[in-house]
Amino acid sequence: MRNKLLVTGILMIFIMGQAAVYAADSGQTSSVITDQSTNKTIHYTYNAYGVMTSSVENATITTTTTNEEGQASTTVQKSTTVSEWIGGSVKPVSSTGTIETKNAAGTVTDKGTFNTNYSYDSTTGALVGASGGGENWSYNTETGKLASHTTSTDTYQIIDGQALRVKSTYSGTGYADDGSTANSSISGSTTYNYEVIAGSHVLKSETSTQTTTMTSGEYTGSVITQTTTKGYTRNSNGQLTGLTLSGSGSNESHVNGGSKTYTKKLSDYTVKLDPEQGYYISDQWWTEWN
Repeated sequence: MRNKLLVTGILMIFIMGQAAVYAADSGQTSSVITDQSTNKTIHYTYNAYGVMTSSVENATITTTTTNEEGQASTTVQKSTTVSEWIGGSVKPVSSTGTIETKNAAGTVTDKGTFNTNYSYDSTTGALVGASGGGENWSYNTETGKLASHTTSTDTYQIIDGQALRVKSTYSGTGYADDGSTANSSISGSTTYNYEVIAGSHVLKSETSTQTTTMTSGEYTGSVITQTTTKGYTRNSNGQLTGLTLSGSGSNESHVNGGSKTYTKKLSDYTVKLDPEQGYYISDQWWTEWN
């Protein structure tokens, strides 16, 4: 089950000039958790012999985060996990939920749905498969109108009895300021790599690629691609001790009948440690040139 649905922003920067250095947009600046509360209710079902045969868990997690500019937002995630008797014990078979983020003014900036389903061998009860996905809607923080809509699919592998998410793919549409006119197509994926430390599979790295193609307006035909790889460094017990980040991409800009292609590369980043959130990347700097 996911603890948080990650929302990918669209980076659209068209620079008509020489090499330039720019910081990542605010959507790429991580926020620090300043308050979090969890509320759970669980319904257990038993047979005549007092053996639990199923359960339904409803959970609500409310998280307040504040970025480095002091801007606060509140995210409410609601999930329902259903477990059933399979192969001699009660096991989770599905997890579904919703997530919604509002800024300090109470305007919805992001919302989404997610689901994960598990399948088992009916005789042995062994986990044999998992699948999942979701939808996401992002909104203009000033007008509240729809900015983008994407759907995602998660791919899992069953390794040593664990369902490990190995890839997530998504696609969708970006919208103009009116919230209804489609002006771009969005697609991307994230691949997850694992390693075994102290007998457990832990995340080693994740590589994300996104492509945005402008389909209407003055930038029609422009194509923006970006790939980033985040690495996780750990000690001999598998505990996280730091993060690494690398990235590259290109902007093929078409505007006013002209065309230029820019190459970009991640030039620097900052890793910080928060007592509650752990390690996170607070800032990114990119260099772009043609």
